[in-house]
Amino acid sequence: MAMLLAVPLVLGCGPAESPRATGLPVETRASGIRIRLTDVQARLIGTVLRLELRREMATRPSETFLPITAEMLDVTGFVGDERLWGSLVSYPERDGWLPVDLLVGYRPAEPGEATVTIEWLLVAPEPGLNGSPRRIEGPWTFVLPRSVFDRAAVAPTVFAVEREIATDHPDLRIVLHRLLSSQAGTGIVYRLETGKLGPSNVLENGLRVRLSNGGLMEASGEWPLPDGSRVAEFPPLGEQTRAFAVEWYPWVVAHPEPVRIELDLSPLWAVPEGAIVPLGTAFELGGEPLTVTSVQRRGDEMVLVVRNQLDPEARRRLLVGPVWEGIVLRADTGKVYRNIGGSTGLERDERGGVFAGASTLEFELPPVGTQRVWLEVPVTGRLVRAPAVTLALDE
Repeated sequence: MAMLLAVPLVLGCGPAESPRATGLPVETRASGIRIRLTDVQARLIGTVLRLELRREMATRPSETFLPITAEMLDVTGFVGDERLWGSLVSYPERDGWLPVDLLVGYRPAEPGEATVTIEWLLVAPEPGLNGSPRRIEGPWTFVLPRSVFDRAAVAPTVFAVEREIATDHPDLRIVLHRLLSSQAGTGIVYRLETGKLGPSNVLENGLRVRLSNGGLMEASGEWPLPDGSRVAEFPPLGEQTRAFAVEWYPWVVAHPEPVRIELDLSPLWAVPEGAIVPLGTAFELGGEPLTVTSVQRRGDEMVLVVRNQLDPEARRRLLVGPVWEGIVLRADTGKVYRNIGGSTGLERDERGGVFAGASTLEFELPPVGTQRVWLEVPVTGRLVRAPAVTLALDE
């Protein structure tokens, strides 16, 4: 996940000393950037270091930190696949500090002292500003003695899978890479390949595990890895559980089938604000019947609700998907009212199944008395499913 939080940066002077982490937090600085290590967490995928980054002076235009990659790191004392090391996720800035989770490897069988060095950082101008990414030289080095290193992750047992799973969309497929198993839990490492769609045109919704006794287990967390794959972490499945099924929640993909629907808003102005006004305007999308069921005024906003009329299991089309750009309400006067929010409309039934429910779209409120408008959606949504797959911890 790219770190795209705005932080003013500055080139300072002098390299950092290497602080010895007898306790946390511990801080180092170089080139006008302070970095402190505040926590060490053991996870199935490796050891996660919670870092916080801060600029010392704000004499340059705001820039965004780009992800820390394996090429920027010099790590000793950890074992594992170094290609996977780097930024996992960043969080909103707090009091001038930008929290970042950095993934490194596992604690070896005979741990000693370990060091983690960030050799350099990349920053880029904020969106909308001109300029190219630039490199800020460090280094920022932390020495982790045994007292801190004992909190690092122990390598799990790894089961290679390497299995491809087709979906009901020609450009979307899953590649299962491996299973991770330890006393801390079970991890499923996979990659979603989006082909011609591209990742920005796909909404992911995760996966769950169905045990042999029929019980369902939700992931305790899901994390992107620096190599583009993802890991879903689950609590321990139980000593007797060797095989289980992985069930995929459906994806929503962008579908290049535009919609233009004429709506009569005259009933909206005859009721008090907040009242839900039935519309019942029917249209088809990909051969499936949809209906604009209602409209409502909420202050200076207007909300439309659109529902697929097929049985839940048969629904594949949604009015909106990952792409919201270009959705407008156009009045007969030619005035255009922009979309200011809404939801795709995935819903869950009592059995835990996920299906296409009611999409909502929020718009700027047209003037009182506006009667005829057109709802224009240039890119709609399509639900994509994949079959469950059975895996075993002795593959």
